Amino acid sequence: MTSLSVSDLSPKKRAVYFISVLLIYALIGWIWETVTLSLMAGHYVKRGFLLLPFCLIYGFGANVILFIRRRLKKLNPLLFALVSAAIITVLEFLTAFVLDTFFHFPLWSYSTWPLNFRGYICLPVTVIWGIMSLFVVYVSQPPTDRLIKLILSRKAASAAVLCVFACVAAEYVMRVIELFIA
Repeated sequence: MTSLSVSDLSPKKRAVYFISVLLIYALIGWIWETVTLSLMAGHYVKRGFLLLPFCLIYGFGANVILFIRRRLKKLNPLLFALVSAAIITVLEFLTAFVLDTFFHFPLWSYSTWPLNFRGYICLPVTVIWGIMSLFVVYVSQPPTDRLIKLILSRKAASAAVLCVFACVAAEYVMRVIELFIA
């Protein structure tokens, strides 16, 4: 199966592509955080902002990483990891800052981690983002692109992706409204 070229997709299929990446990596991120933090705590730890099993920041982060890779194809892997880690750390900081400042709803705190800034970000996790960006581009994205190519070839599958996205978006809006009301 050939590589999926996002720029060759129609606008509608491109939207389904980006939504698929968002949902797939948001689910992977939720699994990653839930398993990792549950093992660290010795009991189940519910992760994420939503009731559904998605941590949306991972989906947005994956789309950002893939966008960077498409724009900066000639970067060597180390430089790509550094650029990605920096950009994802800024995304993480802005997300944590907005949630904490405007909604008084901090979803995470690195305050006990070394080299942290306001508990929103820390150097060890920034290094993890760099490593994960390499994992996304070189390991997980090729099979993910094959799955998305299959989804795009079937109207029912594309419609299902859009329906799941609508459910996630609706729940997200409801959670934000709850935060404003509370």
